[in-house]
Amino acid sequence: MSEPDQASAGGTWSDNSFWLTERLQSDVTVLRAAGELYAGSRDADTGALAARRSLDRQLRTMTGWPHPEDYEAMAVDYEAAGRAEEAALLRQVAATRELQAEARYRWNHRYADRPASTADEMITTMADGGMIDFDPEGPYRGLDGAGYRPGMLTIADLDTPVMVVASRGGLDLAVDWEDYSAMSAWLADRGSSAAGPLQAPPTPEGHRFRPWQEEQILARMLEAPGEVPALAPWLPPDRFTADLRYDVYAAILAVAGEGERPTPDRVAAEMASRLAWVPDHALPLYGGPDGPTAQAYLSRLAATPVRSDEATQAARALHQEDTRNRARGLTRSAEHAEDPGPKPRHVPEQASWLALAKQATPDTSTTPAPATVQGPRPAVGPVVAVDPGLRPPEQPQPGGPAPRL
Repeated sequence: MSEPDQASAGGTWSDNSFWLTERLQSDVTVLRAAGELYAGSRDADTGALAARRSLDRQLRTMTGWPHPEDYEAMAVDYEAAGRAEEAALLRQVAATRELQAEARYRWNHRYADRPASTADEMITTMADGGMIDFDPEGPYRGLDGAGYRPGMLTIADLDTPVMVVASRGGLDLAVDWEDYSAMSAWLADRGSSAAGPLQAPPTPEGHRFRPWQEEQILARMLEAPGEVPALAPWLPPDRFTADLRYDVYAAILAVAGEGERPTPDRVAAEMASRLAWVPDHALPLYGGPDGPTAQAYLSRLAATPVRSDEATQAARALHQEDTRNRARGLTRSAEHAEDPGPKPRHVPEQASWLALAKQATPDTSTTPAPATVQGPRPAVGPVVAVDPGLRPPEQPQPGGPAPRL
């Protein structure tokens, strides 16, 4: 940038400016984009995380290395040049190390309290026993971020197509397909290139397929926002076992918690804001930093027609299933149960859910009585290891590689 350009930008730069400051001021759009993200976020913490991610990405491209202390040094230079507003933004970004750790803890703890399910146990037993011959090209990533792994299940010398679905919240499967091609066609409709309403698996028990039950609830909430308070009491956030479904529901709760109607447009805006709290290693699930996959999934949910009674039935079914699984005392595998680090200080979606749940109490007349647990049960391990998993805290080392979540 020439001296006239510096002057028109609101200040001059000293000869001993921090080395990253020179790189940053060489492209005014970089800091401007971060400022727009900060200003457009719902709150200051979310804005600071979003701005930090934007600047990290751009400066790593430009220089390969921004430390948190580098942002503070650049803030000093911007302040000395009379650029107080930009200096204040850089100081907000410099102070995000704890926020990044908090985001990591929120991610790691999402499903820490979920029990293993009967589906987890059954699928693991079948897979370990060699009863399922999986497609070697799988698993395939669905639009919801879950891993879809088709295969053939052999029971008593009879082969039947089976679809195993794995997400961080657990496993599920769909069986009794008409044939393998019918299952493949349904799987193709779960991909990133498909459009239009989502479809239940065309199988006799497709209505009991957990991913579809979760989607019915979300679709109905988007179609009829006024029904959110009636459905929410059945549904703590970790009822939604895939991260994209979890975040769609969390966005619905956030909008409703502010007294607004969670229309698709408002939920989409909240989803975009929530991306600041998704760790870098998990962003591919969402399509990248801008979340195009998440927004496409939200659009398909909003286009999926679901009746009120169908959504209510699905919500009760999930409530009953999780209650039964918790009563059985089946533990999760070491991969899922490893120490996820300190608990997050605040889980906004949990707080929003509790606030909504106080407005109505679910009818517990259909809730099953807790089962008696007879001794310890075996741990259930993941069959399809496609989720990004936990990421423990990492401390940046001087001169080492850039820290990541």
